[in-house]
Amino acid sequence: MMTRSCRPIRLWNEKGTSTQGFDMACRLCTTNDREALVERVAEKMWYSRMGEFEVATPWAQAGATWQSKFREMAVVAMMALER
Repeated sequence: MMTRSCRPIRLWNEKGTSTQGFDMACRLCTTNDREALVERVAEKMWYSRMGEFEVATPWAQAGATWQSKFREMAVVAMMALER
């Protein structure tokens, strides 16, 4: 899946000739499963906040409301990076 943040780049081979390609290091640009990426980003964001508490709640036990809110934030964060 290509998004707007994918930028064409020049790729050089050993012979010194170039071809046009895309920088494929970005998971945001190369994901085949956007929902899984949203879930991963939401989970990472959740754990980034858990350092503030004595007892960290695992993502799986966060509850539907918190998981939904963090997924929404993950989607917005990903949209911001695409533009």
